[in-house]
Amino acid sequence: EIIDLSGIPAGYEIVLQDSPRSSGGGTRWNLVYTNEIYDEELSSGPTILQLAHAAMGLAIDDDQQTQTPKRQQYRQKSLEALVQKAKSRLEILLEETRTMDEINSVFEVSTKNTMVQSELGGRTASDAALWFAFAGSKDRDLFHGLADIASWELHRFGQRPSFRSLYTLQIVERFAAAGLKRHDKLERIASACLSEKEEEAQDDNGMSTENVGSDINPYDDGKAGRQNYLNLHSDRSLLLIWKFRTKPKKQGAFLRYAKSNWEQYHEENVNNEVHSETAPSTDNEKENRKDPNQGIITHSYDWDEIFQDASRPLVVDVGCGMGVSLLGLSSTTEQLPSSKESSRLLLGENLTWSDCNFVGVDLGALGIEYARGVAHRCNLEDNLHFTIDAAEDFCRHLKSYPGEIRFCMIQFPT
Repeated sequence: EIIDLSGIPAGYEIVLQDSPRSSGGGTRWNLVYTNEIYDEELSSGPTILQLAHAAMGLAIDDDQQTQTPKRQQYRQKSLEALVQKAKSRLEILLEETRTMDEINSVFEVSTKNTMVQSELGGRTASDAALWFAFAGSKDRDLFHGLADIASWELHRFGQRPSFRSLYTLQIVERFAAAGLKRHDKLERIASACLSEKEEEAQDDNGMSTENVGSDINPYDDGKAGRQNYLNLHSDRSLLLIWKFRTKPKKQGAFLRYAKSNWEQYHEENVNNEVHSETAPSTDNEKENRKDPNQGIITHSYDWDEIFQDASRPLVVDVGCGMGVSLLGLSSTTEQLPSSKESSRLLLGENLTWSDCNFVGVDLGALGIEYARGVAHRCNLEDNLHFTIDAAEDFCRHLKSYPGEIRFCMIQFPT
């Protein structure tokens, strides 16, 4: 008996489907979207993934340019404009998921033909998060919103027989590589999906899903019985970052595609105030390309401005690349036995990593901006700093550091 249908939102319709007797018979009720529900704002303009690709293309283009104050300002404002557009679309999708969750207690809501499925279906949200992170986004709400969508999608299809454990791993490793440290819903659903499939076939690396916990997080997070699936320094997320930075030939096609996305986006928005006022001159593109002997910004280092306490011992990483070494050391806690041992060996008996400041330097703008974005979102900026500079120039400024230079790493010098 149907008493009241007034609670059905506009744009939905009830679909009844008879079940065969072999399945127990009866009728199944679903609440599904009609075509009218699709938001007008989402029906035009680039998708969130396309915006993420454009952001990645912006970072690639910037990495090939001489770093000037005007160039850095242009890059920052352009990236912020892309992020704001993505967040505007993301909020519409999040509202859709909230609406469906609210009415799901009355009707079984069909997840077919939804805006979420069309815009960020499957693993797309994790891909977008990774590209925005590599582009250097510092916006915490963007990554948490994308993780909310990924959680909703993983709950929708994560336990299907056709959905392999590897796919769940790929979702969480992308968010981990993006620098997302904790998202309870995503971790809980991922754990449930992986537990459901413990007996399935091995993944592409020949690793049984029974070992998935140690693969995602080889470190104890201090909470017994709980795995931290979002660990930037897990083997899988580090391998993902390493492949991105060290195999440019394999990534070449995608990077060219990302750059073309940015060029197309920039051309279509050339009359936008942000771009028209801040875009650096490209009259002579060759002169804007990197030259190892000229064109680098002249830096001055105000250590008291950079660090909350500039008297702390300093750990230096010359040629820091994507900054993952310092991102790990600066967030290390004394609860880990490995942390105590490494600090004893490298810093001495009376110091721990949490006693230090950290600074990383590299000429690669793409890696530095990624590291800055993760450091900001993880609240590490009080004692962690990344700078784009030539190693020789940077090292000359180290003489002015007020505290002790305790430890220096030089990664793969060329």
